[in-house]
Amino acid sequence: MTDSFFFTAPGGREHNEDAVGQREIPGGTLFLLADGLGGHQRGAEASAQVIASMQEAVPPENEEDLERWLTHSITQANEVLLRLQADSGSTMRSTLVALALTEDKAVWAHVGDSRLYYIRGGRLLSYTNDHSVAYAKYKCGEITRAQIGRDEDQASLLRSLGNPTRSHPDLEALDS
Repeated sequence: MTDSFFFTAPGGREHNEDAVGQREIPGGTLFLLADGLGGHQRGAEASAQVIASMQEAVPPENEEDLERWLTHSITQANEVLLRLQADSGSTMRSTLVALALTEDKAVWAHVGDSRLYYIRGGRLLSYTNDHSVAYAKYKCGEITRAQIGRDEDQASLLRSLGNPTRSHPDLEALDS
């Protein structure tokens, strides 16, 4: 079992819609963070459902299948939210960042604007790029990186879970 610590905060909002979790996988641990979209209904429930779906997914048979398994598990979590939306008539949506760590590799995937950071040599480095309109503006040179958090489109996501057409994750891996 890997030692871990989770901390979330509402970030200046009235309600915290974050959900976190972890689970053992063959050869390692999967760490999860989801954040319900506050502009949609039932964001806290959406993020909790995403984490529960990822924790309940049948684990991969071996470490070589991590990338395929992570993508498939995220697709299943999206389907859970889509079914809940159909049943409730709400537009539940969530972001997700997932990190699978084994002795030999790190595999991560994300959808939305929840981020994965890495600390190396005392520097905080980002490993994920937001799926937001503001981040796209930054990448195109319309705004600076410092302006992303204040941009009028900061909360407009290009991808999220609970979205029927724009929910595919970005996936990366590093072998040690």
